[in-house]
Formats: sequence, structure tokens, C-alpha cells
Amino acid sequence: MNKYLIAFVVAIVVKFFLGLVTPLSDDFMDWLTAANGSLNSIASLGLHAPWILVMKSIFSLWLLLPIGHPLLQDSLGHWYFLPSLSIMLLIAMQKAPLLAFDAATALTMRTIVSHYRGPSLGNQAMILWLANPYVTLTAEMWGQWDIGSAFFLVLACLLFSRKQYFRSGLSLGAAIAVKLHPILVLPVFLIFLSKKQVRANLPRFSLGVIILYIPALVFFAQKSAVSRTLLQDVSFYVNTLVGYSLDFGLNVYGMRISLLVIAFSLFVFSCFFLWKCDPSAIFEGVLCLYLIIFALSYWTPTYLLNLIPLLTIFYLLSGSRKFPFLTYLSATSVYVLIAWAFYLTSWGHSLFFIPNYNSLMEHYSQLLLFIAGWPTGFLNVTMDTILTGPVRSVFVGVSLWYFIWIFAKNTDWNVLRNLISRVDRQNV
Repeated sequence: MNKYLIAFVVAIVVKFFLGLVTPLSDDFMDWLTAANGSLNSIASLGLHAPWILVMKSIFSLWLLLPIGHPLLQDSLGHWYFLPSLSIMLLIAMQKAPLLAFDAATALTMRTIVSHYRGPSLGNQAMILWLANPYVTLTAEMWGQWDIGSAFFLVLACLLFSRKQYFRSGLSLGAAIAVKLHPILVLPVFLIFLSKKQVRANLPRFSLGVIILYIPALVFFAQKSAVSRTLLQDVSFYVNTLVGYSLDFGLNVYGMRISLLVIAFSLFVFSCFFLWKCDPSAIFEGVLCLYLIIFALSYWTPTYLLNLIPLLTIFYLLSGSRKFPFLTYLSATSVYVLIAWAFYLTSWGHSLFFIPNYNSLMEHYSQLLLFIAGWPTGFLNVTMDTILTGPVRSVFVGVSLWYFIWIFAKNTDWNVLRNLISRVDRQNV
């Protein structure tokens, strides 16, 4: 136990340090600037408002400290950073919640795996999460609040597996409040609760999900921002599911239906009729749907923070081989490294959000940008298009392999056989 505790502490210290020295994230700086604004300006940000309100509270606390408070724009911008003790303290305070969510996710994963497979594998789950460089890059270094939705989603699954449905609903509602995209897996929870064995708990779970939105709607209503921004953001996420799917599908009466929408609908339908009614399978149900969503759509790197803890849990609970798990993470990392090089280098001014303090860092930053944008001389195609294609194919292949395995594992084959027999009798 002591060695795992030491590893936990070391990982937290390293993550804290990396979060402290990586201020050049466009998103982080935009939100930090917004947090310094008025409540009306924050309300205009729509679904970004919840975590920016937290950042504003932290900003206000920083202003109360008996230290100097330089103007933010004088010390920190998209392409420059002038460090000072005061600004470094502000960055540390703003990234502390992300670190706390990261650590909490690790401990929740440890609790889940320990319950099913014992404390040894539970500790391995914790270390696998904390040692995952992709998590540190997208959470502490990038400064993304998706780590908050990841924690609440994993916690919702844990509470659901323990049949604490109201608390599970509260946690899922918190996940959706932090980032809206976990709402895409809400159908899995509702399907599990629609089974007759646990159907009576559906109202309690639903109340838990929506209860957090009452104060949020009051806030937006007071700021007259509901119809102007909130609904626009909801529309954006709907378009992410429908319009940002990969560019192939079916044309039905002149209307294009993407393969993602078809696969999403088929999975929800099949899950309702064929999956076993076992609350402990909620981890695999949510993971299964996420695998389909990410395999068949475009996404930003931070969205995967919701999938990776569930995939890690499944890897340890199922006793599967390391190769597909590591292949999935590797393909994801390479794809993000190439496709998002412009962002990870702050357009050449940083190296993974660390400002270019010397010529060597600037050299590697420019090299990463050059490789991604290097013209191939073939139909004006750049190297990022050539390199990301095979990597994306590997990512999709492993996603579908996991999906088929999990789906087959949880299918009630007796129900399927009875369904086929009933159809055969009707045809006769």
C-alpha cells in the first residue's frame, strides 16, 4: 500500500508542476479572461458559464490576497507569458480544481476495480490513470474542465452499480452541467432503469439529473441569456452528433442520415431489448456507446477524458490483453499530436503549452508544426492528412473491436433466440 501511496503523491506533484508551467492554452486564457468579466458577460457564454463562474470565484479570492495584482493582459496572452509570483499563484489556484478532479477520478476508479477484482488491481487502475500522459496533457496542461465531467460520469456509474439511483442521477447531472456532451450517454442509464426489475427507480434518477439545472436556469433567466446562448449551445452539441459525424451515411428521401446516427439508434434499440438487466454493467454500457460515438465522428481531444477511465476500468475488470488497450491509447495520442499540432504549440510559441524559453524548445515546436503542415506535392494535401488517415483507421478499428466484444458479452442470447423464433413463426 505504501508504494502506491507514494506513487499517488508523486503523480499529483508532477501534475501540479506541469499545470503550473503550461499557461499558453488558448482555451485556458480565454476562460481566465472571461472570469475577470461581469456576470452578464459570463452568462453570455452559455454552457461554458458554470465552470467560468468557479474560475471567477477563484479570481476574486486571488484579488483578496495581500500581494500585487498585475493586469492579466500585461503578464499573460495567447503567445506570451511574463512570469511573476502573483501570476504563478493565480495559475496554480485556477488549475487546482482540475488537479482535484483528476485525483478524485483516480480514487473512484480504484474503488470500482477494487470492489470487483481486489485492491491490487484497484491500485493498478489508479496508477494507470495517473500515469497516463494523455490525461495530464488534456487536463492540467491544457486546462480543460472535461476532467470534471469525467469524474462525475465515473462516479455516476459507480453509484448506479450500487443501486443508489438518486445520487447517481445527481452525479450525472453534474457531469452534464460541467460539459454537455455526457448527455449523449444518458439513454444508456434510462434503458437500464426501464427494465422492470428497477423501473420504480426511474423517477428518482431523473430528478437527480435535472435538479442541478434549476439554479442554472434561474441564473440564465436573470441574465436574459436562455434563448440567446443556452439554446444555441444545445443546438451545437446536437449538430456535433448529426453534422460532425464522418462524411458517409445514407440518403433517405433526399435527407442525409449519417452512419453515426444510424449506429447510435441501433445500439440504443438493441440495448433496450437484448442487454442483461445488471446495474453493474453500466460501465460497459456507457463505454460501448462512447466507443461508437468517437469511432464514427470528429471530436476534440478533451472529449476522450470521459472515455479513457471507463476503458481503463474495462481493461482491468475483463482481464483483456494489453495490446488493444495500448494500441487505442497510442493511436489516439499520435492522431492528436499531428492533427492538433497547431494548438499544442500555440501556433509555434510553445511546446505542449510550455512557453518557448530557449531555442531548442522553439526548434521542436516549429518542427512539430512543420511536419503536420508539410506540403506533400500531391493535390495540395499536407502531411497531417497523410499521417492521420492510417492512425485514425487504427483508432476506429480498435474501437469497433472493443464495441463488438462488449456488446456480445452483455447480450442476453436467450432473448435474441426467442425474438428470432417469434419472427420465424410470424413469417410462416
